[in-house]
Amino acid sequence: MVSRKYTSDYRLEDTLDPKTGRMATRSVYQGQWFCFRADAAAVRRAARAYVALTALCAVLFLVPLLLDPPGMRAAYAAVPFVALAFPIFYLAAGCKRLLEAKERVTREHKDKIVERLRGASVSACALSGVSLVGLVVSWCLHGFAAIDLTCALAAALIVAVNLVMLLRLHKNVEMEPEPETAGQ
Repeated sequence: MVSRKYTSDYRLEDTLDPKTGRMATRSVYQGQWFCFRADAAAVRRAARAYVALTALCAVLFLVPLLLDPPGMRAAYAAVPFVALAFPIFYLAAGCKRLLEAKERVTREHKDKIVERLRGASVSACALSGVSLVGLVVSWCLHGFAAIDLTCALAAALIVAVNLVMLLRLHKNVEMEPEPETAGQ
């Protein structure tokens, strides 16, 4: 299903194609433009940090899956941890958009940076936390194996990394409507 959320931000404009001589219809953005609240240097630093921390989350996600610890064989620990693939993917997609962002961006681009990064970080924190609690329950019911500690450490680090993204970095990628320029 195609989202129509941003259709009101565009208008269709007919132009004459100089090469073919035919009329061509193209969409022109007419909606609100947005810019970063922080200065360009802070945004670049935040973007690099987001990319590095997202890569760290991806590595931390893969480590327990490759080691196959016994504590992760319980569904209440494994399912939330495996579901982390979605927030990590959305973090990566948000990072890609953040790296592509110019000084001013459309409303759609803003939503897919700011809201996506925030939502994915919250989801990753929640899923990692639930998985960590599931691991502790698994240890209480089935016993502790030393390799389970790597999984617990990975889940705890994913929570910590995403809290850093939410509490420290996110303020540098917040956006606000661009001030209206005279003559527009």
